[in-house]
Amino acid sequence: MILADFENLKTNYENILKRMKEHSALRNSEANKFRPPQLVAVSKLQPLEKILPLAELGQTMFGENYVQEFSKKKILLESESLRWHFIGQLQSNKLKEVIGKCEWIHSIDSIKNVEKIESFVAEKKLSPQKILLQVKSGPEVSKAGLDEEQVRHIVSLIGKLNHVKICGLMTLPPLQSDPERNRAYFRKLRQLLFELNDSLSPEHHLSELSMGTSHDYGVAIEEGATFVRVGTELFGQRPTKKEEKIDGSIS
Repeated sequence: MILADFENLKTNYENILKRMKEHSALRNSEANKFRPPQLVAVSKLQPLEKILPLAELGQTMFGENYVQEFSKKKILLESESLRWHFIGQLQSNKLKEVIGKCEWIHSIDSIKNVEKIESFVAEKKLSPQKILLQVKSGPEVSKAGLDEEQVRHIVSLIGKLNHVKICGLMTLPPLQSDPERNRAYFRKLRQLLFELNDSLSPEHHLSELSMGTSHDYGVAIEEGATFVRVGTELFGQRPTKKEEKIDGSIS
């Protein structure tokens, strides 16, 4: 990475951290019940030459969307002690390639996948896998995620899960020109988490809200986000999948 590119990346990173603090200061009393937000750098399709400088600047959490790409980066960056988050849609037949390798899986959207994780972790004697339940932000049939009734059913099973740790909720609202239009979605997710906790014993309470991307993370933070998933504002426009080279520069 040439010096100018590094300086741009450093400036972007510092500006995002500054904005995160500014928006955290605007939280109301309900949102302030959550811990300060942490940045998940969305590194999908980004080369190592952009990830490594961020790690040197102190960024430890990186989010990946594609199993094959994540697996390569996990091996190549093993010495960096990074904390990996899987944030993309995850097919059941790919779960075994992520369980125990990512600290967090943000995108669990079926009871079947919860059961598969529980079984695999038990079989391999791994540490409990931390997951977030992906909640639909709207009625669109094509949008990934669970509806509220499905979320409530899965959460009701927490006491029976010994190898899966359900830590909270995630959502991905529509991309809209005005970030303020997503505030209602974030607020609704926060309220759902409070309602779920009312039905749970304290040791099983949910504490995490993964919401907000480059477009709307400021609003998400104000509504209580504990993880924000930022890619474009940090790295710049990402390459297409055909252009991506994991272990080097972008062609």
